[in-house]
Amino acid sequence: MKHIAKHTGVFLALATLAGCGHAALVTPTERAVTVEASKAVLAKRLIVGFKAMPTPAELAAFETQHAVKAVKQYAQLALVVIETRATVAATRKALLAAPGVQFVEGELLPALDLPTGKPVATVPSQGRDVTDPMRKDQWALDTMNVPKVWDAAGTLSSVIVGLVDTGVDGLHADLKANLVPGYNAANPGQPTMDEAGHGTMTAGCIAAVANNGIGVAGVAPNAKVMPIKVGNSASSVVDAMIYAADHADMISMSLSFKPNMDEYPTAVETTRRAAEYVMGKKVPMVCSMGNTGTSSKNVPSYFAGNSVPGLIAVGATDKTDHVTSFSTFGNWTSVSAPGAKILTTAKGGGYSSVDGTSFSTPLTAGVVALMLGHGAPKDPAAIKKILMETALDIEAPGLDDKAGAGRVDAYRAVMGAGR
Repeated sequence: MKHIAKHTGVFLALATLAGCGHAALVTPTERAVTVEASKAVLAKRLIVGFKAMPTPAELAAFETQHAVKAVKQYAQLALVVIETRATVAATRKALLAAPGVQFVEGELLPALDLPTGKPVATVPSQGRDVTDPMRKDQWALDTMNVPKVWDAAGTLSSVIVGLVDTGVDGLHADLKANLVPGYNAANPGQPTMDEAGHGTMTAGCIAAVANNGIGVAGVAPNAKVMPIKVGNSASSVVDAMIYAADHADMISMSLSFKPNMDEYPTAVETTRRAAEYVMGKKVPMVCSMGNTGTSSKNVPSYFAGNSVPGLIAVGATDKTDHVTSFSTFGNWTSVSAPGAKILTTAKGGGYSSVDGTSFSTPLTAGVVALMLGHGAPKDPAAIKKILMETALDIEAPGLDDKAGAGRVDAYRAVMGAGR
């Protein structure tokens, strides 16, 4: 039973493995060092969404009345993570009837398989050539007209992209120069090293170092990736999104959750509140449609069409400029971008060819970083409007459920052609 959208060729794993011995990209020291609770403990926890954040006295009374213990609080979102001594089903039923409670969701995220990709042999550098030897195989950059932006845009201001994912391999030679210190939302104070592999792949789409004589190039040479690592808990996703909104210029999030889960929902309304917080901070956020091949209402992307309209939801296209068969679709699709056979960085210093809207998303995020670096307003609605108005219309004429406004065109979006 899977409750998070499958990424074709790559499965997004939320398992956090502690302590790899790598001293890369650690949390700011003002956050206490903690370790995420075990899955058994997380399974006894629920996230309670209040209409308004209870006062300390009110929360204490709430704990006593319902025989629960508050273990985390997010006052800015009126969320409290509680642990129960009773069954979670009985506790949830009781809490939903409590005055001031709007929703109650699970804390433990469903387990997923570790990500996989097709390893690609590294191409050696050619003598004094300082360009990237594998760049010729990055069809997605050419399709989106990214090199035309590199040639025409001139000097771009630096943009920090908060990457809400499984961390990043901070030792990867094609990434480390473009990484800035991030945050481990699962285990604050610990490194953001990527054990799962997914985050290292998405990071390369945005900001693999260009013209360094090795590997590939990311979309945005002006981008710095801030790894923000999530774990097995829904609250780690909330914490990651809050941290990204508070510390980055924009966000790329290739996580996808399905609503209407069997026993009780996990990370749906919780994620909505976090997404609303991001929009309130005026931070552009790009998120993946998912890879169900259906119109399943995955979140946070589904919110892009209704309650959080500033979000940018991205579907996947292939080399023929058609939407892939695995791409989730719906009238909340904003735009689409290449998401099949994407060549990118892989954990351990290598490279992989990967499929999924997980990679359409950071490619689009890279375009947004180019836009911001070229002077576009840092406003989610304005950025989304430009992306949609300048996209190349594919599939059905006009706005459609599969491609949204069309396939992203970096040159038109950044340089203003066609506006």
